[in-house]
Amino acid sequence: MKTSLLLALCAGGLGWLLGGCAESTLQGRTGEYQPYRTTGQYRLTDDAKISADVRDQLVEDLDIRNLGVDVATVNGVVSLTGWVDTPEQKFWAEQLAADEPGVRQVQNEIAIK
Repeated sequence: MKTSLLLALCAGGLGWLLGGCAESTLQGRTGEYQPYRTTGQYRLTDDAKISADVRDQLVEDLDIRNLGVDVATVNGVVSLTGWVDTPEQKFWAEQLAADEPGVRQVQNEIAIK
């Protein structure tokens, strides 16, 4: 009996350990499930790409392009900081960030001048 229980616990622990390195999915703000990697360099690369993509979207937007909005991403969570002129610009910057693939959450800390 003790041997069976010990084997079951070891098998479960091994499955958990191996499963921790697999790809996972999270539901983004848009309601779509998007794959992301959970370990090491892959996550850093994904975060850098997300930040670059969000910056590109902000630069392309005529209302936000010349304002001081900074973007940082950690584990798919995008942080927006800086200054804008209106509440609408703050809201729109958050929407642009939230629509990027791989974004799990947006922390909008943009201040209004």
